[in-house]
Amino acid sequence: MRGALVCICVLLPHTVRAQLGIAGAGALGAAQAGGQAAAFTVTDPSSLSVLSRFASNGHVELKPYPYLVVNSALPPELYRALEADFLTDTAILALNGETERKQNFRYDVPATKLLGQGAAQHVTSLWQQFARYHTSRAFYDEVDAILGPHIRKLHPLKPNFRTGVRCVPHAPHG
Repeated sequence: MRGALVCICVLLPHTVRAQLGIAGAGALGAAQAGGQAAAFTVTDPSSLSVLSRFASNGHVELKPYPYLVVNSALPPELYRALEADFLTDTAILALNGETERKQNFRYDVPATKLLGQGAAQHVTSLWQQFARYHTSRAFYDEVDAILGPHIRKLHPLKPNFRTGVRCVPHAPHG
């Protein structure tokens, strides 16, 4: 499965954000800016999974290709903690090796940068754990248990592959 990609998008509609008392963009990076971060203790890495609520809040769509839809994928307390610890603009720029923001430019922060050398000064432990779990073999196995049969109908997978983050020596590979 060389080059395969699983993309994770966690979205909460504005109405849900308001019901949960989640602030807007002004609260992003509160922990890094000296604000109060929401507390969330990780007792089991799988508790970070965007699929932990799939059985009760999700379903599989098959067209135009197999994909998962999970409403309110994260428990509210985890979402609040991740939002409170979200990367500041300064951290995103630093992780991309830049100091000034470009206009009309999208910045990405791939797992290699979230988990790579020197990332800890810009990325909280919770975000690193979140990224580490979603690049792990355990998460791949979760996705495969749900989507695998549908994907294999379209594209037979070879069993010899690894999961993890390229170019990050301490990131687990399965």
